Order: sequence, then structure tokens, then C-alpha cells
Amino acid sequence: MNSNEEETESMILRRAFASRSNLASASLVPKRACLCGFSLEQPFGCKRGFTISRNLWRTGEFKKYVSEKCSNLDDALRLFSKMVSSRPPHSIISFTMLFVEVARMKYYSAVISLSKQVEELGIKHDIYSLNVLIGCFCQLRQVNFGFSLLGKALKLGYEPSSMILNSLMNGLIEEGKHFQTISLLDEMVNKGYQPDLVTYSTIIKGLCKSGNIGTAIQLLKKISQHGCKPDVVVYSTIINSLCKERQITQAMELFGEMLGKDIRPTIVTYNALIQGYCLRSQMDDAIKVFRMMVSQGYVPNIVNYNTLIFGYCQIDRMDEVMTLFQEMNQRRIFPDVVTYTCIISGLFRVGKPVVALQVFYQMQQFGRTPDSTTYSVLLNGLCLHGLFHDLDRIYQLMQDSGIKPDIVTYSILINAMCKSGRLSAARELFYSLSIEGLQPDIKMYTTMINGLCTEGLLGEAYQMFRKMEEAGYSLDSVAYNVIIKGYLQKNDMHMSTFLLHEMLDKKHSADASTSTLLADSLLKQFVIN
Repeated sequence: MNSNEEETESMILRRAFASRSNLASASLVPKRACLCGFSLEQPFGCKRGFTISRNLWRTGEFKKYVSEKCSNLDDALRLFSKMVSSRPPHSIISFTMLFVEVARMKYYSAVISLSKQVEELGIKHDIYSLNVLIGCFCQLRQVNFGFSLLGKALKLGYEPSSMILNSLMNGLIEEGKHFQTISLLDEMVNKGYQPDLVTYSTIIKGLCKSGNIGTAIQLLKKISQHGCKPDVVVYSTIINSLCKERQITQAMELFGEMLGKDIRPTIVTYNALIQGYCLRSQMDDAIKVFRMMVSQGYVPNIVNYNTLIFGYCQIDRMDEVMTLFQEMNQRRIFPDVVTYTCIISGLFRVGKPVVALQVFYQMQQFGRTPDSTTYSVLLNGLCLHGLFHDLDRIYQLMQDSGIKPDIVTYSILINAMCKSGRLSAARELFYSLSIEGLQPDIKMYTTMINGLCTEGLLGEAYQMFRKMEEAGYSLDSVAYNVIIKGYLQKNDMHMSTFLLHEMLDKKHSADASTSTLLADSLLKQFVIN
């Protein structure tokens, strides 16, 4: 935001808070209206069209009709066309109800466009229609236009509702304007307005989402000072963000503070803490929180168990995984695709590929359809353990199931083909990616370069090495080490030295195996000379 925009917002806010009164919570549409509306004599969407009659507002059916019949944008646009051609024209309340439905479909630009047409008909906006429009502009990250509409509302004599201010705050947060958001909140408080819990929740959620957890915690401390009591949603939002950032100690402190205020945690709160400990591989603490949750009368769900299973798999404690798996069955909590995928990954990690395959087939027997992540985990595990025959079979199953491989899957397959000596197949698959609309990543380029070097095709490997650079990738130490080792293995000291100097100039370094090969090559050259 430039200085002129800040001035505009500041001026609008000063006018908004010029008179001191409590904010009236405004819903998106009025609950009751005495204005004349319309109803339909014929079902909307039939082949012969429909006609509009004049008694719907009195029967209170219009809102229900719009909600039920406008299932898509085309329906809404056809209804709008009938409304604007009607004589006498319909009220802004009728149009606002339609705008709400279109906004719920997330066609925010369409709402703005339709509202302009309504204005051209001479139909004036009210606080409710302006409320919807401000929300749409904020959703489109055009909060400046939202503030302009707030100014328009003030000119019409309306006071800003809490819903409007919440929308503007959310819009500021979405645009990363956290300073302006806090300023707007302070302005509300200074002028005697009482922000509600929705306001605080909106700001705290936005701050956490953008990584400003510290500011969110500071705001949490102010809530009580402003006469508002934080609830479990506010606390859980911050606790969840802290846990994702692995700041579990601070999260537990807030958890204790919440309990001290007799705010009962939800199962979401507990799972955030469990996940926080799992991310730090503190599984003993994670299971303690889980048992605490159960002791408080909460029935664990599939998310709780999947979080724990993932944590134990990450540290190769598969015995505890199987114990939890059995416990799930006892509680009649049926494993889902995430459960099975985690277990398959863990079994590969501990060197049990055959058992991992058995679990894969078992999940299908129990009606769980593998997704692309499951297949990627399975293919990668089989590749790492050299089970290329099984890999081909699983890949065929993946194709038969209609799951389209993504760049991760293709990378695994190319790696497997190179390792199993099927360079031609790997090359063919690599060059076909563009047909699928996919771009090889740096890891895939490096895999192909390594495969070409292994087969002694150094010229083609060097061309691909440069092609990777032309594709916009920054050549890293891994790529340099791969191709340098290829030339060293062929005793090509000229190219090896050239690439080594180039690598060092780019502040990359040789790895242990490259250094060993280089030393051996230099020693051989010294002995020969």
C-alpha cells in the first residue's frame, strides 16, 4: 500500500468512528422484509422457462427459492436476467439475496459485475448489499475497493457493522497488511467500539496463517483487557500454529493457560499437541497427550491414530505402530488410505519390503483404494530395495486403476529404470514428459545424467547437464559431483578438471566419493608420468 492509499483508509476510518455507538451485528441479508418481492409460478430451469409473479416477499419464500434453485452460476444469471427485466423493478433486498448465493459459490467477480448493472438501473445499495460487496472485494484481495465502499456507506448515513469491519480486517490480513489490521483494531477500541470474538478470531487466524504467531499471542493477551473472553477456537488456532512450527513448549504453556481459565479443549486441540510432539519425534510425550485425551472422555478418531502412526513410523518403531493398528480395530476405527500408506512407508524404512507389499494387498482386500501417494511410496520403496520386477507390476496396477502419474512418480520410475540398467526406457520416459505437460525437476535431470554416465555416454550426459542449466535450474553440487565422477571414471582428467574448477567457482564443493576418485586419478597420472 502506498502513502496515498494509507491516507484514504485513515480518512475513511476517522469518519467511520466519528460517532460513538455500539456496533450492530449485520447479517448478510435481512431476516425479514416488508417490501414487495416475487415468486415463481413455474419451476425454475424447465424447458419452457418461467414467469415471475408478485407475492413472494409476503410469503417469505424468495430466500428459500434462491437457495434451492440457484445451484450454479448459470441458474443465478438466468434469474438475474428475469429480475432486471421485470417492471416495476425489484428491490435491492431481492438482488442482495441473489448476490449472497453467487458469493457462496465463490464467484466474487460476478457479484461485483451484477451489482454494477443493478446500480445502472437506478436501484440504490443498502448496508446489506454493500456488506456483501465489501466481502467480495476482500476475497479477491482488493481491500482498497472495500474501503472505498465503506466510505460510500458512510456517505449514505450507515454506520459500519462488525461484519463489514471483520471483512476488511480479513482482507488486510490476506494481503499481508498486518500493521494496518492492528491499527484498524486499535482505532475501533480507541473510539469506543467493542470488537467481538469473531473480530479477534479473524485477526488471530490470519496472523497465524501468515506466520505472525508472536503477534497473535500478543493479541490474545489483549482480548480479556478489551472485555472479551477468548474461547477454545482462538486458543486452538494459536496452539496448532505453534505445534506446526515445532514450538511445543510454548504450545503446552498456552494449553495450561486455557485449562486454568476452565476452557475445555476439543479433540482438535489435543491432536494439534499430539502432532507437535510427533514432529519433534517425542513419541512418549505424544502418547501421554493421547492417553490424557482419552481419560477426559474423548473418543479418539482416525486423525489421532494416523498422527501417532506417522510419528512412530518416522522413528522406525514399528512395534508401537502395530499395537496402535490393533487398538484401532478393537475400537472399530477402520484404517483409511492414510493409515495404510504410513505403515507401508514405515515397513520400507525398516527393511521389510515383502511385508510392505502384503499390507498393500491387504488394504485393497478391505476396500481401501490406493491413491497416488500410496503408489509413490510403494514404487519408491521397491526401487530402494532393488525389487524392480515388483515395481513394474505395481506400476501396471497404478495405470490400470486410472491414477495418472505425477512428476514424483515419474522421477521414481526413471530412477528405477536407470538403476536396473534400462537406460533406453528411462530416456524415452524422460523425453515424453513434455507430452504430459510436465517439466523435469533438477533431481530427475541429475538421475538421468548419472544413468548416462554409468553407461559411459558422457557426451549425452554433458549435453543434458547443460540443458538443465538452459531450463532455468541452478546447477548444484549434486549435479556437478555426478558428472565429474563420470569423467573421472573414464580417466578424462581434462573435462574433470574443467568441471571441478567451474564447480568451485560457484562455491560448490566436491563430496567424499568425488574427492577419492580425484585423488586416485591424480595418483595414477603421477605414477604413469
